[in-house]
Amino acid sequence: MLVVTAAHAGFNARARAIVAERGTPEHIAQCDDLWAGRLDTVAKLRRYYEVMGPLYSRRYDPAAAAIGLDRRILSPDAINMAFARAASCGPSTCARSWRRSPRRR
Repeated sequence: MLVVTAAHAGFNARARAIVAERGTPEHIAQCDDLWAGRLDTVAKLRRYYEVMGPLYSRRYDPAAAAIGLDRRILSPDAINMAFARAASCGPSTCARSWRRSPRRR
């Protein structure tokens, strides 16, 4: 089962630039919490998705987003681990260091 998708090695720097350019103070604060590993409860992670939703979509519908968010299983541990690893690895080491199970054929 696919749990997390692979990102471009430079996604973190690009995300920071986009939030700085297009984000509101609340967007910036939420991203600061994400990058610092402070989204440590389901409530904080849910709030992150509620605030950041408009930056993830060209046409954002809060009512539709709430339905989708209610269906999700939110894991603060998973997102914090992913962003901690992304911050600590380079373009040639990220993909290799994330593999946790043998390849399936």
